[in-house]
Amino acid sequence: MSELPVWNFDGSSTGQAPGHDSEVLLKPVRIFPDPFRGAPHLMVLCETMLPDMTPHPGNTRVHATAVFDKALGEEPWYGAFSSELRRYFAN
Repeated sequence: MSELPVWNFDGSSTGQAPGHDSEVLLKPVRIFPDPFRGAPHLMVLCETMLPDMTPHPGNTRVHATAVFDKALGEEPWYGAFSSELRRYFAN
């Protein structure tokens, strides 16, 4: 990951920061092959950070990583799960 730079953007334009203090950083954490365009294209997963390199308040990935790191032997499930609900009426 060290070959990828940390980027920044104006967080006030996305509602992630106030206008007077709007810098948000994108810290690369993982590289994946691009499943849409194919090789040689890549996709980079990033965390949002504050300028002091602490996690941005909206960065939920950092909390998920802390939980997943406690159970590295487990396989997390991702996705939308549905359940069927039935309602019974007494006559």
